[in-house]
Amino acid sequence: MLFIYGRNGFEVKVQTTPPSFTTSTDQRMPMTTIEQRIDRAKDFFARYGREFMAEGVSQNLVAAYRTAIENSWRLMREGGVTACCSACAARDPAGCCGNGVEEWYDEWLLIVNLMLGCTIDRSRSIQEGCLFVGPRGCELLARHQFCLNFLCPTIVDSIEPARVRMLQSVSGVELSAGWQLEQQLRRWVRDHDGALAFCRQEGLI
Repeated sequence: MLFIYGRNGFEVKVQTTPPSFTTSTDQRMPMTTIEQRIDRAKDFFARYGREFMAEGVSQNLVAAYRTAIENSWRLMREGGVTACCSACAARDPAGCCGNGVEEWYDEWLLIVNLMLGCTIDRSRSIQEGCLFVGPRGCELLARHQFCLNFLCPTIVDSIEPARVRMLQSVSGVELSAGWQLEQQLRRWVRDHDGALAFCRQEGLI
């Protein structure tokens, strides 16, 4: 299941297969490795993160996004989704969070994770797993839309339909909050010559 932002807000879609492994969610960007994108995100954040985060609107959007993320995780824990995913990952590290999933993440989403206080490592903890998966699960807070919304048949069959609908609802809220923060960041970049020049030089826009 996938939430896609349309004219009427976030709409529930059914996705039966994962998205293809692309190097970015922004198809205008040149092909890059995930290590390059991590370095670019860290460079941008080191240069401009403090200035962006100093603005009230940015602080409010980050706080709203963090709250939405916490609500999603809480519901996943209460519904047994987290335990189910952990057990599955122990049996099959190359499953849903397998090696290559990290390629779905672009610089913008990585920058947002840095804003949320995440430490993004370039080394892989689990060889068969996603670069961002550690011994305790995903080490990112701002997750790709597929990572957030995909519910495998095992999960769907193991929890009540009402709980599935609740998960869909809170996931939509989280995606909306993340989308709003990223759009604010992009607007901020366009209004600041130094950041704009950096992003153009690095191919972020």
